Amino acid sequence: GLVETHNNKSFSSPLCNYKIYHNFRNQNEKSRRLFGGISVMVRRSISAGVAPLPITNSNFMWFRLDKNYFSLNRDLYICFLHIPPENSTYSIKEGDQFECLINDITNMYDKGDIALFGDFNARVAVDVDFIPNDNCSKFMPDEHYIEDVPCTTRESQDQVRCNRGKSLIDLCIQSRLRILNGRTLGDFSGKFTAHCSLGSSVIDYIIGSESISHRFLCMKVHDFQRSISNHCLLSCILSVDFDEQVNSETTKLFPLPLRYKWT
Repeated sequence: GLVETHNNKSFSSPLCNYKIYHNFRNQNEKSRRLFGGISVMVRRSISAGVAPLPITNSNFMWFRLDKNYFSLNRDLYICFLHIPPENSTYSIKEGDQFECLINDITNMYDKGDIALFGDFNARVAVDVDFIPNDNCSKFMPDEHYIEDVPCTTRESQDQVRCNRGKSLIDLCIQSRLRILNGRTLGDFSGKFTAHCSLGSSVIDYIIGSESISHRFLCMKVHDFQRSISNHCLLSCILSVDFDEQVNSETTKLFPLPLRYKWT
């Protein structure tokens, strides 16, 4: 999943083994720049089990992973997203996109498990994303109340929390979602994910339902590549069970250029 592609027209992927999906933001007639944009590539060998959902927002792309195809207990709804900064011109004009995300999650919550990937523009420091000691309540238990499952604490190189970060933590607690950054094999330190002239921060996350957190075998914040983006690539491995149909044809590769000329 690529976010903030800054493009407004489809382009053919040079990776023939992938199906590519786009979601482009409408360009402001008065603006010469392009903003937003998401592109997601799905390996063709697993594409039969991955279904794109109708696009209702230019900042989100939802996909459903079929529980039967991947031998999951429930369908898995994956969202690739970019949420503009809280006080950005876009947020002021179009409304808080974080609220739109909450509405989407509410609609998906009873249908299956949820995983979120992308740039939230939210700094959460090391705030806990669950209710501590929820099973130690002194009050009479409610037979309909589901206790919050204790989870390991997180580490983070970013010690700053912003208002959007507090909202993200509240969302995680309400929807029983868990942040993988800083508590998963491959990223126990909560590495910085974004770097700019003002400093570094953690604003890109991989977040999943508590019920499938054990299926995330590892996640990684890759090394910063300044010439490509001011954000680091995030990746993870999700444990599923299926028979992959592999194409025996060898992909044609091209030599890496000495340098790129950007347009």
